[in-house]
Amino acid sequence: EIQLLILKGVVPEALAASIRTAYALLEEKHGAGIKVSLRSSAVGEDTAQASFAGQYRSELNVSPENLLTAYKEIIASKYSLTAISYRQRMGIPDHLVPMCVGCMPMIHGMAGGVAYSRNPVDFRADQVVINAVPGLPKSVVDGSGDPDRFLVTLAPEPRISSRSISRKTSKLVALPGEGVQAVGTSAEEAEQPAVSESRVLELARMVRSLEAYFHTPV
Repeated sequence: EIQLLILKGVVPEALAASIRTAYALLEEKHGAGIKVSLRSSAVGEDTAQASFAGQYRSELNVSPENLLTAYKEIIASKYSLTAISYRQRMGIPDHLVPMCVGCMPMIHGMAGGVAYSRNPVDFRADQVVINAVPGLPKSVVDGSGDPDRFLVTLAPEPRISSRSISRKTSKLVALPGEGVQAVGTSAEEAEQPAVSESRVLELARMVRSLEAYFHTPV
């Protein structure tokens, strides 16, 4: 019921105007009619005590005509059954979790995924963990896919200490008009790693540089 109230509501004109103005600035930089990715970003979403990964909605390859609709869908996702149950179980009051929406130009990624600057399963191990799939990374984020998994040890020299390559029968791609679609992979692509060894090592170094910048695992 809460989600429906938000979806049926009208975005206040001042906010709608601000969103349209910000989108126009993106157009000036990246081209007229550029498709965008709208991503949920709730305050306190990922901390040392809690993680909301995959609970909130994201909208990929959105046209300018549907910006405000996609915005409302992401705001409404704060009140999904999973998200509400998790906040209650963690003792997090609703008013402490305002929902923001990040908007950025859409790219047609060759591969995507999630990287951890420290191994969340074995925090004492000096390892970077990288999960990746070909195409867009939605299945990694929401847990619906079986990604390739790489463990990278950085000392004394960066090296891949472990890898698990899954068989990938499909991948998610952006449609020419709007939205995304799952398409089948070729027999060769199904067996290949989503990212090359050199790219895995490059990503590991980047993730560790972010950890150094923020002074905490990321």
